[in-house]
Amino acid sequence: MDMAVSHLADVKAMAERYPAPALEKGLDILELLAEVRAPMTLSRMAQHFGRSLTEIYRMIQVLEHRGYLFEPSRRDGYALTGKLFSLALNTPLAQALVGTALPAMEALSLRTGHACYLAIASGDQSVVVARAEAPACGFNLQVGFRADFTETAAGQVLAGAPGPIRRDRAWINGLTELACPVYAGAQGVVALSLVHAAGAQAMPLDDVLAALRVTAADLSAELAAEMPTLRSRPS
Repeated sequence: MDMAVSHLADVKAMAERYPAPALEKGLDILELLAEVRAPMTLSRMAQHFGRSLTEIYRMIQVLEHRGYLFEPSRRDGYALTGKLFSLALNTPLAQALVGTALPAMEALSLRTGHACYLAIASGDQSVVVARAEAPACGFNLQVGFRADFTETAAGQVLAGAPGPIRRDRAWINGLTELACPVYAGAQGVVALSLVHAAGAQAMPLDDVLAALRVTAADLSAELAAEMPTLRSRPS
């Protein structure tokens, strides 16, 4: 039997033997809000789960107190904060990924004059988990920036399109997003991208793309060596 399938079967059997209803309710709420990507009221959640308002309210109060939920407005209901994202970035795999990638990203930004980004998949969205800024660059994305796979070159790479991907930003003249896959061992495929701004002082687009491809290939080799070492460490 496949080890992953066997592990899932063991987890399921343990959950059935040692149920934790309150924990499961809280996780159900977090997963629902992550899936709908919009605030939800108590009544909508109660209807979705087939539970009473009182049950949902108790769980919401705990999750809000612990910093996982907030209330953008009383009319719209509750939404996820960035706490789950922050926790995910503190896992050993994420720390190893970002720590290995940042020096190469900073060198790439310095060479090209453009900020570059590392993005991972979250459902059917790309999420920026690291960036290397370029002081002279007027275009920057923040860590935590999300976009559907179809909206960015990085998203297309994460969705499985063979790289490199070039995508012109139609709403801003002269901006072209470039993205290449990086093979990050246990983390799977991540996307290394930058946004090229045309101009008299800008490095030619073909040269930027060549530098991006070399950096992505070098990072893939580094991460292939780092991630197995990380996985072999005792938990």
